[in-house]
Amino acid sequence: MELTLLLPQPDAARLQRLPFIKASRTGRTRSTAMRIVWHDSLDRALAAQGLALSEQRGVWRLERHRPISTEPWPPATDHRVVLEADGLETMRETLAGDDSLVRPDALPDMLTPVAAFAGRQITSLVTIDTEPVTISVLDGVLRAVAAEQPATRLVLNGPYQQVLSLLLALSEAMPISIPPRSLAAEALNLVDGSPHVARRRGAPALPADGLTVQGAFAHIVGHLTDVMLQLAPAIADATTGPEPVHQMRVAVRRARSAFALFPAPPDSPCHARAAEGLKRLGQTLGPARDWDVFMTETAPPVEVVLPNQPPVHALLRAGARQRRAARESLIAFMTGSEFRSLSLELAFLAAAELPETVPLGLNEFAAGVLRKRWRKVLHVGKALDDLDDPALHGLRLKAKRLRYAAEFFAPLFPEKPAARFIRRLAVLQERLGQFNDTTVAEALLRDLGGKPGYAAGLILGFTAARGVRARPKISSAWSRFRRRDPFWE
Repeated sequence: MELTLLLPQPDAARLQRLPFIKASRTGRTRSTAMRIVWHDSLDRALAAQGLALSEQRGVWRLERHRPISTEPWPPATDHRVVLEADGLETMRETLAGDDSLVRPDALPDMLTPVAAFAGRQITSLVTIDTEPVTISVLDGVLRAVAAEQPATRLVLNGPYQQVLSLLLALSEAMPISIPPRSLAAEALNLVDGSPHVARRRGAPALPADGLTVQGAFAHIVGHLTDVMLQLAPAIADATTGPEPVHQMRVAVRRARSAFALFPAPPDSPCHARAAEGLKRLGQTLGPARDWDVFMTETAPPVEVVLPNQPPVHALLRAGARQRRAARESLIAFMTGSEFRSLSLELAFLAAAELPETVPLGLNEFAAGVLRKRWRKVLHVGKALDDLDDPALHGLRLKAKRLRYAAEFFAPLFPEKPAARFIRRLAVLQERLGQFNDTTVAEALLRDLGGKPGYAAGLILGFTAARGVRARPKISSAWSRFRRRDPFWE
């Protein structure tokens, strides 16, 4: 397997001096001058398609730098080569004769050099548990017409168990991380300061066929890791609003659901560590998101209706302090070593071809998982009118877990029935969530300390009244959901 990692440039020189690298190195370290030139049209037509055209020592490569939504593409993968040729005209002729590679008009007629990398590639071989692993460091400078910046990449290539051992050792010795974009994408963004385009967004989508159960798990984890890495800088900026925190919490919940859905590979401590890391991240996200909701959705209506209530203003000032403290704790997690280690382990799980542990095809496995979760929802919901608040909370959690599984596996089954099922399930989950606001508000108000006072009573009364109004809506949503046939059968 191969992993491409981000290495701070000051650490490039000392990597070869690390004691465990020196002790396991085999043969001599090779250093080679590297110069890569990227070409595009003046209107950046290739970059707009997620493509890049590079030239290195007379060899031309057309590369893709953004995956389509259903394409398995691990986060620590720099790019995919669409076509390689010894000359530009040869490449044009090949593309003209095979439109399955990219669109026939993908390569513009007029091309010009737009960015370049100049530096060195330092390659060494180490032996880990009798198996060879190649370490390559690409260290240099990216240049455009009016800007330049340092760029360093670390590439590990070898058997997955040995690569993991080396990855973990290196992560303890230096702050390696997952690159948010490929080297070419970084160079092309430097040309005009254009913003980075996210590799992935939202929920993962499986291809309709071609994946094993383990392959589906790797694709889902890789997609969600990309989403989390994209959101991390926005969360680390204390001036951003609540939306990145919300989207990160959803991504983490989806990832945790994937870990619960799919069986763990045998003897995989990395899998267990990643699952635990996601749990800790979720526990840190929870208070930040809950205080965001309380301060932007739950409490403001009370303040609007009762604008001349000093106790309400005082309570909201205390809530604002708690919100800042929760965000600061989240920022500390996101910018610290724990999130960096978690992202490395998730990227490894997405890239490693781990042994298959399920003797079933993906569709059969998916149908079994969905059936099991659906029956759990139906079992709890059959006595809906008699459920107390904790039981409704349990139903909400089961509905949420079923929805995540349905979203994962929907592309494997007929589109319209799956979409209708998920839509009705989403409405049920939303209604149950509205009812749960009272429970969340009570817990947050307890965190403010002291006895429940006048202002707290106003807010709790408001949320309780809204919860009572939500009860009939829950019953209606439940009736509509229960009538929807399962799309996997």
